[in-house]
Amino acid sequence: MRKSSQGKAADQPRGNLAERLREAMGAQLRLAMGAAGKTGPKALLPRLVLRKDRPIEGEPGISILFCGRKRALGLPETQMAKAETALALALMSRELEDDGDACAAKITIAEIIDWHLDQRKPAMNRSEREQRVHDRLGSRLGNVRRILGGSTVRKLDERSITQYVNKRMSEPHKQYKNEAEAPRVSDATARSELGDLKRAIKAFHRQFKLDWVPDIDDKRRRTRRNYLLTRNGMARVLMASRGYVWDPAADGWHVILVGGHRDRKAKFKRVFLRGKGGWKTEEDVDPETGVKTVRYVRRTRKTVMHRRAVARLSLLGVYSGTRHNAMIGLSWVRHPGRGCIDVIHDTIHRLGYGEDPNEGKPRHSSVMRPKLSFFADIWLNADRRHGIAAVIHRPDGTPFQSLIQELWWETVADAGLPNLQVHHLRHAGITWMMHDGKTTHETAEAMGLTVQTIEKTYRQPSLAAQRVRRRWGYHQVAKGWDTVDIVDPADDAYHARMNQRVTPGAIRARRHKQRPITGRSVRQPLRRRKPMLPRKGPRAS
Repeated sequence: MRKSSQGKAADQPRGNLAERLREAMGAQLRLAMGAAGKTGPKALLPRLVLRKDRPIEGEPGISILFCGRKRALGLPETQMAKAETALALALMSRELEDDGDACAAKITIAEIIDWHLDQRKPAMNRSEREQRVHDRLGSRLGNVRRILGGSTVRKLDERSITQYVNKRMSEPHKQYKNEAEAPRVSDATARSELGDLKRAIKAFHRQFKLDWVPDIDDKRRRTRRNYLLTRNGMARVLMASRGYVWDPAADGWHVILVGGHRDRKAKFKRVFLRGKGGWKTEEDVDPETGVKTVRYVRRTRKTVMHRRAVARLSLLGVYSGTRHNAMIGLSWVRHPGRGCIDVIHDTIHRLGYGEDPNEGKPRHSSVMRPKLSFFADIWLNADRRHGIAAVIHRPDGTPFQSLIQELWWETVADAGLPNLQVHHLRHAGITWMMHDGKTTHETAEAMGLTVQTIEKTYRQPSLAAQRVRRRWGYHQVAKGWDTVDIVDPADDAYHARMNQRVTPGAIRARRHKQRPITGRSVRQPLRRRKPMLPRKGPRAS
């Protein structure tokens, strides 16, 4: 089977590029020496040499020898492939600078990607985050180089871009070990990789002036989210994190545990809700007495301990709107490289104080909402006894090194919400604040976003929320004059108890509780109806 030109070029070693550029540089040097009328020995071309006097990791170091000068690359002898790539990039940069213009029909995608990764390489005193960002960029551009590396920039048209997206969408996701059960790469991931290629070509064009620049369509084919997590669904997620299992086939009353956070000895208050579905139950028959006992099905204690991280993740995502990767890195201790929660000042810092929050995805600091502050106090007191610094951690106290995926999908499956994603918590938190009467500016400050981003992406309309707001009195009904008889929404039977007037008996009881303390132990002031007069008799003097 014959291979395509792209596949042949992609399989060629990088050393061929260095040889081709070395020959071009040698031809230019010979041409320049002949024009100047100089005679002498043949000009030596740039090449790699090993230096035993400057070892690296116990091996001879690699340097570039050109014009009698040696420039160290900081690579040992075992990394000769990287040294060949560095030599090729140096020769290509020198050749393009001498020509003054780059031909798009001769420059390949692999050359531009190698040059871009070399330019974006962080310094030696880099942080872990900078190195991690560079590694992710190399991984994304590596996929582009594997498929489009052999084609030139001039051949990068709309058809080749569509073929790349289709090729990537047919490949399994690398994060899963089993390729047969792994999901396919999404269109958004392929478009994101094309966006990295587009930025690399633009950076190359700014420095070397390509005679033709392709128009790469990297816009994601995304649709506006139409799934909104309700408060009932959030309660089901929290119940599933405690080990309960949702049964969609059941039809009747289901219970949700509320309260029990302020006092450890206090029991949870059971709230019964009517609706389709319920928590799974099982019958246990005593073999001796034959008594049947119905109880709720619960997961093991070990599973519940692991799902505590999902409960914290859910509450943080709903009440702060923080992204998944930012929540994983939160700590109770202030750190220059990762985010933290300041319980004393009720502030959540989504990024370390030593980094720019505007770099990449915006991660600004904001004041926590009262409900999140309440939960943060409980979590901090529980973690402080065991010396745990991470907000979201494993049962043994160690922090998560990656995103919580398997635990999340297991929990939402038990909650009967298999399509619920972690990012839905962010959408739900923003939408709930807007439905509760908060303005767009207040929501943006609390969630660390801009007003434009909330209006364009995160705000989701909901008819059910509008009916509740009208029932609670947020949206007042327009009053007519004499033609329309409008019923006050506060008279609804569902909220009659909430809006009813306080009875005199309750007012009298409150006054009784707030009255001053009396009794024998409290000294009372002297109360005399008549003024004191001097006593008469011998004792008066």
